[in-house]
Amino acid sequence: MAKDTYGKVKIEHEVIAAIAATAAGRVSGVTRVIPGLMGGIADFFGRSAPQHSVRIRVKEDGVSIELAVEVAYGSDIPQLAWEVQKAVREAVESMTGMKVNEVNVEVRSLKV
Repeated sequence: MAKDTYGKVKIEHEVIAAIAATAAGRVSGVTRVIPGLMGGIADFFGRSAPQHSVRIRVKEDGVSIELAVEVAYGSDIPQLAWEVQKAVREAVESMTGMKVNEVNVEVRSLKV
């Protein structure tokens, strides 16, 4: 039995980015999602949001996500990065129905 379709659904990149940033921020050991250039500018003016830290590329075969995080001192960084990848993939796929091809995590800072 085929699903009935009523039209198209478009999910903006900012929504996907917000889902990814929220999921990453909930992983134990991640102290914050670090803003990129645009997020840094927005932060300077007091308008930063977690999704400004995440880069999204949508292709026909799925979504690629890039984000940078700060981690707590003493964390097992490879394990933590894997947990971030897993959490982001699961959140984006379950909330959007889109396939996530890759989640690239850059550990950019250490909170002592």
